Amino acid sequence: NSGIDPLAVVGHEWRHSIKQTNQAAHAAIQTAAKAILAKDGKLLEYANQYHGNEMQKAGVAERLARIEAGTATEQDTDFLAEEFSSDIAGNMWRDPEALRQVFDTILEENPPSVARSIIKSIADALTSLINRLLLSTPKSGFNELGISREELLSLKKEIQAAMVDSFRAD
Repeated sequence: NSGIDPLAVVGHEWRHSIKQTNQAAHAAIQTAAKAILAKDGKLLEYANQYHGNEMQKAGVAERLARIEAGTATEQDTDFLAEEFSSDIAGNMWRDPEALRQVFDTILEENPPSVARSIIKSIADALTSLINRLLLSTPKSGFNELGISREELLSLKKEIQAAMVDSFRAD
């Protein structure tokens, strides 16, 4: 157990993907993140938190020195704003209420057929991610327990059925 929440990682990386897939949304998120980080030394505070023990990495000490001196470059603020908002997105993917709000918004703002299409796209993306993760497991077994890919696929089907059942309206 690595202590890293896979949903947080998925949400974090999803946020990074927005840069390529939806530049208008990326720009809006960046603007909001930069506004938060521009207040009360938050940029330096977050930079120190983000970089942690990375002082030996190329450019990190210089970036922190620029921020501390009030001479951060646009590249510095862009990078940290993206990481900050990606961390927030990762946390949102772990929050059932945040996800519920996303799905409620999809349902409220779209006709049923469009909402279904959007939700299906989300499901397809998650299924693709899960399948890529499964394919990256060795054929000989999943871990030290020797669980095979076939066993995992069988378990996956049962979990999917339970998920569908749990999301049914009562």
